[in-house]
Amino acid sequence: MTIDLCKRCRIFIGPCESSIFIRDCEDIKVVAACQQFRTRNVKGLDAMLLSVSQPSIEETSDARFGCFIFYYAELQHQMLRARLSPFNNRWSEPYNFTPAAGWVELLPIGTAYTELLSPLSLASPDRLRPSEEASVPMQCPVPVTHGTRARIATALDRCFLLFMPRCAPHALRWTRAFLNSNSQDAFLLLRSREYSEVRPEFCRTLLAQSGQRQARAALIEEISRGRLIGLELAGVNCFSKMTRLVANWNAEVGNGPAAAAYTSLSAKETEYMVSVFFESDDSGIEHA
Repeated sequence: MTIDLCKRCRIFIGPCESSIFIRDCEDIKVVAACQQFRTRNVKGLDAMLLSVSQPSIEETSDARFGCFIFYYAELQHQMLRARLSPFNNRWSEPYNFTPAAGWVELLPIGTAYTELLSPLSLASPDRLRPSEEASVPMQCPVPVTHGTRARIATALDRCFLLFMPRCAPHALRWTRAFLNSNSQDAFLLLRSREYSEVRPEFCRTLLAQSGQRQARAALIEEISRGRLIGLELAGVNCFSKMTRLVANWNAEVGNGPAAAAYTSLSAKETEYMVSVFFESDDSGIEHA
């Protein structure tokens, strides 16, 4: 999809299997889900994105990005048809080809989509009833990520969570449950990623500093089976709380200790696994 020569426009774009390119525009506000997001010669842009690849920015000024937040009943099915994983969202990692033209900022945490667009319940009440508007963040099929800025801005502990291939279908439901919790067990989701295939050598590297040494071989075999989802999380007492959640998930699926999920057990292990999973140049893995 290409958007050209628009000024003072507010745009929602449903799941797009390929790219969105905004060119020669001014004062644009966008909520969009796509494989790739690009801009060129744009002045004044607010965008809440699901973007599988890094947003590509060129000759763009006064731009601010935030995480995709939107909901209507058909959205999740449309994302599946467009082959967009809710866990593959690099909105907070824009690549600016021309920083001299203007830098990119991130929207404040907690920004509502209604600060960019008219409420869907008003614009299209057949898609969303007014009584449902307040629940949009909780119903949104894309988990809200905060980016690495939250790691720097908070003094919270961090942990790394892996959803095993057998339980990938449960991952979104479980993630939304603990992120939307109003209790002290709530977490901040910093980054997430899903891979459709992982190589055994990558699995061995990822678990090289595992705190569960006796179960390492079984874990490596399990995560080599297919889809792998990883989350970098922050929270108070996150190691003990996530260990309890993993135990509950294992009991729910009833397939043994490696069936549901694995969580890091220390700050050192977290730092290592985050580095391998998100930042390795040669990970030997493919995106979903």
